Amino acid sequence: GATVATATAGTTLKFYKDTKSTTAAYAGTQKLAAATYYVTEMVSGTESARVPVSVTLTALVAPTTIASTEAKVICKYMGTSNLVTFTTTPVAEASSYSWSVPAGATIEGNATGDSITVSFEAVSGTPGLIGSVTVDSRNSLGCLSGKAKILALTTKAPTAPKTVVLTNGATVIKKAGNFVGDATKELTLTATDISGTADHHVWTLPAGTTVVTGDANNDLVLTVHLGNVTASNDALVFSCASVGGCGSSSKSLSIARAAAGTPKAITLTDALSATPTVGIKKLDAYTGSLKTRTLTLTATPNVTAGSEATSYTWVLPAAATVVDGTATAVEGQENTYTSESNVISVNLASVATETSFVFKV
Repeated sequence: GATVATATAGTTLKFYKDTKSTTAAYAGTQKLAAATYYVTEMVSGTESARVPVSVTLTALVAPTTIASTEAKVICKYMGTSNLVTFTTTPVAEASSYSWSVPAGATIEGNATGDSITVSFEAVSGTPGLIGSVTVDSRNSLGCLSGKAKILALTTKAPTAPKTVVLTNGATVIKKAGNFVGDATKELTLTATDISGTADHHVWTLPAGTTVVTGDANNDLVLTVHLGNVTASNDALVFSCASVGGCGSSSKSLSIARAAAGTPKAITLTDALSATPTVGIKKLDAYTGSLKTRTLTLTATPNVTAGSEATSYTWVLPAAATVVDGTATAVEGQENTYTSESNVISVNLASVATETSFVFKV
């Protein structure tokens, strides 16, 4: 506010409360009020007569706002060279502004305008209050309004990605058995983060995972292969963390490493019967000439993405034969065959009479 010192501005003027008072003049730190003062001037050591001077004080309007679009996500700027802008609504009669920023933060460039650019590169810490940005208006005499506007800055760790997905083309992968150990099959890891609270993202990948494209210490999308991943029954865990200067939060995806699952069902059908698509439950009718018919064995695949079967191993009743080369006998294993298809043709003509037949796949 206005004081005697700012009123005299380095001259030899002295302020008194009346024309006759013998008390000392007001000191330089004495605040002026709206009133009539009696002023003298010292000239060559002689003080002049007192002259009445009316003083009118107009209070400088204080700032009403501090705004920044990034005030709620300061954590992402801590420890980085990226800058944050703060602004205040211009005040009439203000010739400049006085700003302050939290410890460690620095104002880059102009520090007295109605906006400032701030670096938080040297600011560190855990989530919580890191300090305040303040601004006050200053008039042409250097006086401040004395009613600074304050914006407290409270940080919180970045929001974790909403989703993490592993895909092969357009297919979402649920099991990785068909990809483990195969460097030719590339997969895409995608983390979705729409919060805008992180400076960057960091992936933690299963041992042996090879990144083909993308930066695992920055990007939301990576292309990978699992050619160097060891086969086992342990799940593969892919994790993506949203990282800022005050902490991080992560989202994980767990994928079974298991190979192809057991087929859901096995069906035996007769294409020449009245119900060619209905599974045969009893073989009593398949005696005499009917016993020589070619029957169809169909395994209903387990279609979990990433663990689809690429071949099948069949165990048939003793003396059952495979027709038309639809499966190949496994050397050294009785009644055991392999096929790439989930459908094979069989003949039971040489099978001995039994109360039941057992087919396995």
